[in-house]
Amino acid sequence: MMPRATPFRCSAAARRMTMDGGGPKSNMKSTRRWRWANVLLAAAGAVVSFVLLAMGGGGGLSRAVCAPTNAVNCDYVLASPQARVGPLPTSALGAAYFLSLGAWYLFVGTPNAAGRRWRLAPIVVNAAGLLGSIYYVYVMAALLPVWCTWCIAAHVINALLMIGALLNQPAPPAPDAPVAPYPTRARAAAVIGATAGAALVFVLAVVAYQMQMTARRFQLDYLSAVNNPDYIRWRWLANPQHDVPLRADELVFGHEDAPHLLVAFTDFECAKCEWFHRYSRHLLEIMSDRLRIVFLDCPMSAACNDQVTDVFHLFSCDAARAAEAARVTGNREMYHAYMGRLFANRFHLHRRPYAALASASGYDPKRFAQALASEDSAQGVRADMALARELGVDGTPALFLDGRELPAWFIWTDDARPRINVTATDELWRFLLEGDHASPTTRPGLPAR
Repeated sequence: MMPRATPFRCSAAARRMTMDGGGPKSNMKSTRRWRWANVLLAAAGAVVSFVLLAMGGGGGLSRAVCAPTNAVNCDYVLASPQARVGPLPTSALGAAYFLSLGAWYLFVGTPNAAGRRWRLAPIVVNAAGLLGSIYYVYVMAALLPVWCTWCIAAHVINALLMIGALLNQPAPPAPDAPVAPYPTRARAAAVIGATAGAALVFVLAVVAYQMQMTARRFQLDYLSAVNNPDYIRWRWLANPQHDVPLRADELVFGHEDAPHLLVAFTDFECAKCEWFHRYSRHLLEIMSDRLRIVFLDCPMSAACNDQVTDVFHLFSCDAARAAEAARVTGNREMYHAYMGRLFANRFHLHRRPYAALASASGYDPKRFAQALASEDSAQGVRADMALARELGVDGTPALFLDGRELPAWFIWTDDARPRINVTATDELWRFLLEGDHASPTTRPGLPAR
């Protein structure tokens, strides 16, 4: 009778033969060596492809790792038409290719003798990649005047992978040893499907990144053209000059003898209006002897503005009426503080916080309530909107400096997420208020006709 442990030992041996090919130990070791050599080669190819992808994105990496000479210039090669397949850099396809081969060798390895048909899967893919390598070496040798050393490295790795794929053969099975096919159809299909899906996601991610970078370049080009004081001043002086009549009791911020008048039409649910209101206090501090500012109401809400047809800013009409009540019952400082609180609560106007905000700003509650309930506050808002319609205002904030509409009142930063550059905006206002205001006949940077 055989010992109990013998079936267990035989079963384990069978499993090892299934995975390793079932041959002698020397053959199994050789098989494992080629498998892991191919994994390392595929990883090296992926690293080289990622370096090429980063070099093609600019940023100075190319000069650091591929200094140009008379015979070598990676920037030139990567900028050639052959370095792209449609919108996609060839290096991105190379990275997906090497990662796919590496995933096969890592998660499948070497088929055994019974499953040797699966050995053709990486060989076919590798052969297609090798044809691509031959073509791109031909392009550099015959069509381009220079070489790319990193591209050559990728093609050499690809050729070595092909050699490794051909040498990565299953070991012969042991005599009279039943061996189940490896990999199973389910395992091979799962690895192929997962690898193809991951490669597709990677390619789509690269395309999305390329589109984002293109949009970013367009954004920078646009900002360089319009986000500067010369352009803003040219656009401002090219606009027609209007007469902007103000009420006798209008609250004017700034020194009464300041030579320049800025009229700002705002909406209390408008984010950029809040930006300007906060900046206006700083602006009056640095330009106290040059500028006066008047705030008028132009709620972009169909509830009181017949120029608005969409559902937009549902509570700005009530907020404008509250601001008008604050204007007629307080002084300039109280009024400015009240407007600031309205802007700060623009997401909470549905709670009708007008009386509470007035008390916090120093208003007499009874006088404010009477003014808010009176028809005069509604009439004041209507008068501001009538003036806005006459001036052609169709959005807020709308700023009129000395009767001319101002196309922009601040300078953006050139960050990926632009924000207001306060220092550059200060310089813009100094340029607007201290320069010569003769109407221009030509656009800045363009020759006169």
